[in-house]
Amino acid sequence: LIELAADAYNSIAVGELTDFPTRDTNRNNDILKGSSSYGPTLDGRIKPDIVALGTNINSTSNAGGWNNGEAGTSFSAPHISGTAALIYQYLNQNTNIAKSYYPLVTKGLLLHTADDWSDIGPGSDGPDYETGWGYVNLANLWNLTQRGVAIETNALSYDNIRYNLPFYYNLTLHQNEILNITLVWNRHAESEASLIFVWGNGRPNNLNLYLLNSHKTTVNSSKDSKNNIEQISYKVPENGTYYLKIVSKDSQYFAKEPYALISTHNLTRLNPSGPRLLYYSLSPLFDVDLDYLFFKSFDVYEKVSLYLLAYDEDGILGGTFNMPLVRTFLDLIPPIDIYFPIFQVFPNILFFDMILHDLFLEHGFDKFNKMFLDGSIWATFTIFDAHPIAPSSSTFYCILDYHGFIWNFSISAIVLLTLLIIIDYIRERRAKKTMLEMYETKTKNDINNKIL
Repeated sequence: LIELAADAYNSIAVGELTDFPTRDTNRNNDILKGSSSYGPTLDGRIKPDIVALGTNINSTSNAGGWNNGEAGTSFSAPHISGTAALIYQYLNQNTNIAKSYYPLVTKGLLLHTADDWSDIGPGSDGPDYETGWGYVNLANLWNLTQRGVAIETNALSYDNIRYNLPFYYNLTLHQNEILNITLVWNRHAESEASLIFVWGNGRPNNLNLYLLNSHKTTVNSSKDSKNNIEQISYKVPENGTYYLKIVSKDSQYFAKEPYALISTHNLTRLNPSGPRLLYYSLSPLFDVDLDYLFFKSFDVYEKVSLYLLAYDEDGILGGTFNMPLVRTFLDLIPPIDIYFPIFQVFPNILFFDMILHDLFLEHGFDKFNKMFLDGSIWATFTIFDAHPIAPSSSTFYCILDYHGFIWNFSISAIVLLTLLIIIDYIRERRAKKTMLEMYETKTKNDINNKIL
């Protein structure tokens, strides 16, 4: 099996082919060396990623001169390193691609131009556990760059990942053309080596690739749930405008996701205008209603209403409301991220309404002894346009202030306070009785004095 470090999510693992029978120029009889490790990894991913010759290699000697017939994956990997260096030089001299994307683009070009291979020679079944995405082919790479290769680097936004909003490109294709596309991105992995094996512990994001025709119907797709490489090969049946869709699926790492696309045909980003927020109104203030001084649970039936007026020419509007609760006095419970849907009432009007009582009780606020004074709830709402071809989104921020005084006492405190109130009541009754007796005595004395 492939082991550390070749099984890492974002490495380029290289397998070994042997030049059979020996040192000829015919690639078709090159086969997998029996000592070359093969996949899958423990979590089912494809490794190695690519293969290259590694037997009967002339190499320099520590003693000077040359050694003939060297063998092993250690002599396969330099073929890939050298090819990668040439790709770096090409990118630096012929493109305006940011250098931060060079590793992704290099990996994409290597795998995109490799020949499909099996353990016994040329293959036709796509990537496999023995030879990965194929046999490195520098001639294919050169020819692709001379014909014109479309290299697209971009990053899916937080909203694209969090809400599974797709990103689209369009392509103009002609009948009988062969469209080949490779998508690569990095997986987010834990730093601990023991966790690299386990798929999911590394918080991987899964991107899928779809090709749609002019009728918005999916005609080809690549939906690999474990490898961070997607490929599409498609023979075009008719002329027309086609759409390429990238969308996250079951992602766990909510952040921007950089990627690289390698395509035999030009790609044009769709740049939607996006939803425009024309007006919004949010309940700015609410009070905690206290009917009694002592009670065991909240009796808050205040409504928080959010009215939105958003517009897009041909989109399908929707949204979410995120309410991380923030208190300004006793912070007994950590802030909680709470997501609610925003309801669409009319084609371009969004509406959200919620009773605070339900929110508080749902998160157990009545189970703690606590005091609430003036505070704030920080909220965000996101409007997204679920356009079938070019979705987009916008995020806005707002603050809700609350006022109130809530203090839940334990049973012992309540009993003690009750006894104090009873004692105070008894003392007050006795005082009133004493004052009344003194008044009656004084009144009798005054009457007697008048008679005398």
